[in-house]
Amino acid sequence: MAENSPSDKPRFKWPRYPPTAAGIQVNHCKSPTCRNFGVPPGPAPRRGVRPKNEPPREPGPGDYIVVAAGKGTPCLKCILCGEIFPMHSNLAIAEELLRISEYLEPTVPRCPNLDCADLQPSDGPHCTGRCQLS
Repeated sequence: MAENSPSDKPRFKWPRYPPTAAGIQVNHCKSPTCRNFGVPPGPAPRRGVRPKNEPPREPGPGDYIVVAAGKGTPCLKCILCGEIFPMHSNLAIAEELLRISEYLEPTVPRCPNLDCADLQPSDGPHCTGRCQLS
């Protein structure tokens, strides 16, 4: 019987930068004069040695490299202007946006009596006056 080795298991490949969440992508060059200003990172280039017959690729919009600014502080470096900025979680920003804008959602007035049969929205604090608040 063959044993499962660690190399037989599929490995999860973490993305090089935080993926877009709810249409939010805040990881981009912050320098207004750069061509990468507001441009999110493109797909990570292949790693390894470039074949000799393949010409070097010119850097363009969306090209960043992952660098570190200290222990546990991943950053992105813009290849076009050299700006270094910390990476942020787009998911955390989307969740925080939902949390702080929750109070803007309209609330529909309902009868405060949970035993009331008429729990449909009403115009006032009570549904139709048929229920008794205790």
